[in-house]
Amino acid sequence: MERARTEWLRHCGIEQDELLREERVIFAVRSASVDFLKPAHFNDLLLISARPVKRGGASLTFEQTVYRDGVQAETLCTGRVRVACLNADDFRPRPLPARVARVVVAELQDAD
Repeated sequence: MERARTEWLRHCGIEQDELLREERVIFAVRSASVDFLKPAHFNDLLLISARPVKRGGASLTFEQTVYRDGVQAETLCTGRVRVACLNADDFRPRPLPARVARVVVAELQDAD
């Protein structure tokens, strides 16, 4: 799920290493709720979705789903993960960078 959130940002044109280097921003999981529905097995091909559903001043909440065999037919796990936007130097909450906020606002509007 962590990797899926990183890939979602990358798909939106945002690289976390650039955020760290240029804006001293990191994201940390604040809370997670996960429902394990079915087990994955060794060598299963998995597809993991990440979709932002809520934006706070210094946080993002994602709904995530893990599917087997890369198709959405068999759901193995669902989750809701809240990540905090932190200053990388002192780990204190800070507002989302403007470019991240713009992408999230656009995504939330598309979902409506």
